This record gives sequence, C-alpha cells and structure tokens, in this order.
Amino acid sequence: MSNITLKELLKNIKENKISDFESVYKTFISNPKNLCEQDLQYLLKCAVILINNQYDTLLIKFGYTIILKYSNAFNDYIPLYECASELGFIPVAKQIEKLGLIKENTDSNFYYNWVSSYQESYKQDSIYLTYQQKQLKLFIKNFTTNNIIIAPTSYGKSELIISSALDSENKKICILVPTKSLLSQMKRRVFEEEIKTEKKVKVITHPEMYKNDDYFIAIFTQERLLNLLNKNPYLAFDRIIIDEAHNILDGNPRSILLSQVIMIANNRNYNLIIDYFSPFIDNPQKIKIKNLDKDIKYKKISEFVKTERYYIYENNQLKLFDQFINKCVNIESIYLDDINFIKAKKLNKNIIYSNKPKDVQDIARRLAQNELPIPDIKNSTEYKAIQDYLGKDYILLDFLQKGIVYHHSTIPENIRLYIEHIYRTNDNISTIVTTSTLLEGVNIPAERLFILDLNKGKSFMKRSSFINLCGRICRFYDIFSNKQNSLELLEPHIYIIKSKYFDGRLKSIEKYLSNTVATIKEEQKSKEEIRNPLLENSKNKNAKEHVEFVANIEPNTIQYEQGIKIADSQLIKLCFIHNVREFNIFENEEQLLKNYTQLNVNTKINDIKNLIDTIYNIFIKDINIKKDKFKRLKNIDALKFYTMFLEWQSSGKSYPEIVNSFVNYWKNTKKKQIFIDTTFGEVKRNNEYKSQKAYINIHEKTDKEKINLAILKTKLELDYVDYYLLKYIEILNDLNLLTPTLYKKIKYGTEDDRIICLLQEGLSLDLSLILTKPEYSDIVCINTDTSEISITEALIPKMKENKVNDILIFEAGFHITNKSIN
Repeated sequence: MSNITLKELLKNIKENKISDFESVYKTFISNPKNLCEQDLQYLLKCAVILINNQYDTLLIKFGYTIILKYSNAFNDYIPLYECASELGFIPVAKQIEKLGLIKENTDSNFYYNWVSSYQESYKQDSIYLTYQQKQLKLFIKNFTTNNIIIAPTSYGKSELIISSALDSENKKICILVPTKSLLSQMKRRVFEEEIKTEKKVKVITHPEMYKNDDYFIAIFTQERLLNLLNKNPYLAFDRIIIDEAHNILDGNPRSILLSQVIMIANNRNYNLIIDYFSPFIDNPQKIKIKNLDKDIKYKKISEFVKTERYYIYENNQLKLFDQFINKCVNIESIYLDDINFIKAKKLNKNIIYSNKPKDVQDIARRLAQNELPIPDIKNSTEYKAIQDYLGKDYILLDFLQKGIVYHHSTIPENIRLYIEHIYRTNDNISTIVTTSTLLEGVNIPAERLFILDLNKGKSFMKRSSFINLCGRICRFYDIFSNKQNSLELLEPHIYIIKSKYFDGRLKSIEKYLSNTVATIKEEQKSKEEIRNPLLENSKNKNAKEHVEFVANIEPNTIQYEQGIKIADSQLIKLCFIHNVREFNIFENEEQLLKNYTQLNVNTKINDIKNLIDTIYNIFIKDINIKKDKFKRLKNIDALKFYTMFLEWQSSGKSYPEIVNSFVNYWKNTKKKQIFIDTTFGEVKRNNEYKSQKAYINIHEKTDKEKINLAILKTKLELDYVDYYLLKYIEILNDLNLLTPTLYKKIKYGTEDDRIICLLQEGLSLDLSLILTKPEYSDIVCINTDTSEISITEALIPKMKENKVNDILIFEAGFHITNKSIN
C-alpha cells in the first residue's frame, strides 16, 4: 500500500480488494463503541500505514484523522501524541502533555522526555507553533519578491500579515482586507502587536488620514485604496498585503477593482512587493494580472491539524458525511424541528448561519422562545449600552436577554463590532446568528456551527466561502487555550440543517458536500474558474471597459490596446477617478457632456435640493443606467426622499437621531407603502406583478416594529449615500460647483474642523461630538492646521468616569494613538 493514492485506495475498497475496511470504518465514524478490539486494532494499523505513505498527502491526512477520532472516542492519547509529534503538529502534542492525557507514567520514559524537550524550540511567546507554521514565519521574514502564501482557514494568517507589515520598517505598507467591517478589527490587532513587540508605526484606515507621511501602515479596502491613490498622484507603496486574495479570481466589480488598484500601485513603483494570502489559490499563474511581468514565489501549508465532521439533518434523519470515503452514514433518527435540534446539539459557543438578514432575525426570535432570561442581564453594561443608544424597543435586546445575538449587514457598524465584543467576552452569550458578514476574517470563539441555508446572496456558497464559514469555529487559539480540558475541538462539528430557510433549488446536500469538501476531489475543487477579465489566464476576454478604466485613471499603466479611449474632458475624467460604474462612461459621454453644458449654474450650489437636482440633471437624466439601485433615482419620489435624508445627515444628526426622524416621518406620512429594500420588504409596490417585495405597509406596524425598521432603514440609506451618491457629490465639488460649507456638511455632518479631523481619522460622528467637549481637551489633542490628532490612554478611564455609553467607549479603544509600550 506504500505507493497507493487515496483515489486508488477508494477504488480498491469499492472492488472489495481491501476486505471489510469500509464497513469497519463506517461503524467507527458513526458509533465507535460498537467495534470490537480486533477491529480497532485493524483500523489503527491501517492508519499507521496511511501515515507512513510518503506518496500521497491525502492518505496521511486520512490516517491522522482515524487516529484523532480514535483518541477522542476512547480517551487513549498515546497514538495521537506520537502521530502529532511525527507530523510536526507540536501544539497538539503539547496540549496532550498539559492536560495530562497520557495515562502511563512518562516521567521516566526517555522518548517522551526527549520529544517534549525538542518541542520547546517551537514555543513562541506563550503558544506553540506547528512545524510548517515555524517554517512559514521564516519564509515571511525573507520576503524580497511577490509571494503567494496558502494556509488553511484559522491557521493564523492575520497574525502573519500583521507581523509581516510591522517587520517592514521604514516602508509604506498597505494591508487590503475584503470588507469594511474588518478595518477596525485589523487596526486593533496591529495596535496590540505594536505593544507586544515594542514597535510604533502610524496606522490609517481612511484615505483622509494620510498626511504625506514617510512611513505608515494603511489598512484599506480596495475602494479606499483607489480613493487614496487618486487623491495623491505621487504616492507610491513599497508593499501591498492582500488578505483573502482568492477573491481576485471572481468576475464581480470588487474583484475587478482589486486587480485595477494593484495595476495602478505597481505602475507607481515597479519594485512594489505584493503578498497574496489565501487558503485556496492552487497555482500562482491564476492570479497573474495583465501586463504585470513579475515572478511570484509560492508557499503552501499542507498541514491538517483539525478534521471536520459534517452532519446533515433532514427529514428527521441525522447523517454524517465523511469527506474521505465521500459517502453518508446514518447516525440516528431525531424527531425535532430545526430550532429544537440546534438546542439539543449546541455547546457553550455557537454560530448559526443563514443567508438573509430577515431570516437571521427570525431564527434568533424562534431560538429565544421558551428560553429563560439570563439573571440580571438587564443590569449589565452591555444591555444598558445598547438600550441607551438605540432605545428599549430594539429587538436585539429581546434576544440578548436569552443569551442570543444576531449579526448582519443592516446593523449599525459600531453596534456590529460591539456585538462581536459581547459574544467574545460574555460567557452568558452562547449563540450568534449571522449572515455572511462573519464569513471572512472575523475571529470569535465558537465550538459548533449550524448552517440553515447554503446560499450566499443569490447563489450557493462556493467552496472558498463554505470553507471560510466552517473555519469560523474551533480556531487554534480556542483549541489550545487554557480554558479547554479536552481535544474534542480538533474535530469541529458542522451541522447542515434542511430547513424552511433553504433554497429549494438545492436538491441534494450530500452532493453539494461531495463537490465542496470531499477529499477525493481535492485537486478538482481547487481549480476554480478565473472570471476576472483583467487576469492573464482568464477565459473572460471582455476586458476593454476595465482596461479603459485603468488607463483613464493612471496614464501609461498598461499598454494601450486597439480601441482604448482616453477622456479629454474634465467631467469624464472625474467619472473615472471617482469610480463611477453605474453606467458605461464612454457610451454615455455625449449625453453627460450635453447635460453638463445645459446646466445653468450662476452661483455655487448651497442647498440640498439644488444638489440633488444637479446630480439628476447631469448623471441620471437620459443616461443609460445599468445598476438598478442607482436607477431608482429616476423616480421623483426617490429624489424627494434623498433630499430629506441628506438634510438630516448634513445637519449633524447622530445615528439614533436619524432613527427617530424616520419614525416621526412614517407616523406623519399619508403614504400606505414605504420602500425599505428587498432585504426586509414584505409586499410589492401597489401589488405590481413584476416588482419585488421591497415595500412595507407602514401604518400596519406597531411603534416597536417601526423603530426596528427605522434602525435598519437608517443603515441601508447611509450605505446607499456612501456607495452611490457621495461619488457624484465629490465630482461636483471637484468641478467647483459646491460651496465649501455645503460640501463639509454633507460629507461630515458638520463645519467644525476639529470634529472633521476626528472623522478623517475614522472615528464616528457620535464619538467625535463627545471627544471635542472641553473635558477631553488635555487627552484628545487636535491640530487643525496639520489635521493630526493624538489620543492618550487616559481617554477610556475619563469616558467611564463621565458615564459615556459603553458602545462609544468600546469604539474609542480602537483609536488610542499614544499607547504605553513597557
């Protein structure tokens, strides 16, 4: 068997050339206590043979999994200790030692003493590294070229990214994260690492925080990086570190933009080093961008310290899908609905996934039913903070009382971060129900995962998304923490529950898992299609529009292809610079210029109504718009609504104040139907056949329901303004059509330069309003001439002394600039 592959092994099993292996193995994974001693010995012998096979890594993984399952099932950890030591899984071996799981006396055993002593060389600070983790850290320290680093989810890539950035001293570094929600989290981790390593570096998370600094670390999304590069045409980065870099393979606008900003940054510094971090990229040639002629080093981690157990629960039957034999095994019949099944199987910390925010809240509601409240929860700091910030009727509070929180895109950003904080630090909070907002990068303690919908957006989760979701539980930090008294978390339990939230198009969960996680299809699974037309090996050859986009932002970035057009008017150039993608710019060039020429502006725009009318008259009137969400501005009622909303926003209203404005507006409106969004919509507009359910009958809602709808509506509209309207406001400002006062009020909600300085540093308006009060003047130093701020650690105690809302105190912790380094 020494030269056999996993594929050949399974073929031999199927043809009965390996007697009884499959039947014994199925019993082993479903009910190991039913096996006799002889069968267990047989399986362990097979595992040893598989592990000693140097020809196929998948067979080694199979053998390790058998030994891990055996040790956890029978509390016999000698095989796992020896196997982990041999494979370089040092943290596993050291945890076995720490928990005293080897029953025989090993104190006088030379082998165990020698192995244990040798493994101490893998200790870094208070943790132990695996063999390949240690090798990877050495590899990263010697970065001199472009690199792809492939490591499994939960392997500690964030720590590697941060250490790499901090080790690049006297450089301009950019860490690119896939979502805005990860900006503050990554910033906080950098700060924590700074204190630990006694290093100091300026960290920015917003383009306006850049002040011509010589050295800094920028933590950005690709949209913010484009904004920074456009505003600073001579800025050149030394290194860009891309987290979740496999996203560049997709053909969606954000993936294409990622490749575009890389092209621009590389044009400014040909010696730019780009590091791609991902669990999934199998070939460095896949991410090669057009016209970037650079070698890329490839480092892949093939370790497999954890082994997932995938369960399917449908039609009252619990089955285990085994990724090695690519088959399901019946476990037991359970006559429970989806919610009661979760309650029966959950542990101390649990994640429940569903695709839609509306479903997430419904699941949280059903979970909370018949649960007893947590004693004294209403007196807790966390409960009072949320209540004081968004009111006693916020539905999250009902669930928080029962140890449940939810997490999705229509929750205010600071509340979402606070929810993660509550779940992470409060042992009474057992369950977080979430959409894909927790799918990438957010690290929280969790032991079990329940999946009630395999969709992400309108499509089934791709392999990368599914694996990333599964990687949210049983992370290394939690497995090997001092709180754990077993190694059961090395076998994460993932339950896929066929529920009413499931997309009916998915006919077979087993087939989905076979295509997604079956080990036998490892090579096939990794070969994801390259959809990004700006990648050299993409089959999508429709790159002209995207190449044109880059050429108009950064001249000479790429070789001009036949038919590439360069803008010769300021308006059209600004459309490219400000990332206008709601319509094809050149296809609408003639109409845009016509609209602009016909615009009669005798004085600068100084009110919101005039501003909205101008945006309509230039960028919407007679323009062939391809984005439905932007197309809504063709409707006169929508224009009136955004005039009203921008007036609220520009007047400096806080988030809670805008929520109250919505509630009052709905109470006084004569309209029966109010547009919300398809996210929480319940009815079609006037029962139109073709329209989507994006409306609600507002007068049928209770006051509590109106408040909760207003909370999510506020977030949806703030995001809409930020994503769809602000770019056009910036264009008008660059054309010198706005008064400075109006521009500041719309962008910042204030004319106060001190508050604007804080907002430019990434603080929320609510926090900025507090920190500009006189009592914080000696703690928060603001230089409006240089647009620089300094915040000392004395801020947090002072805010607590002044009884500031804990949500704002928590946010302030992300922005301490003068940190103690002992």
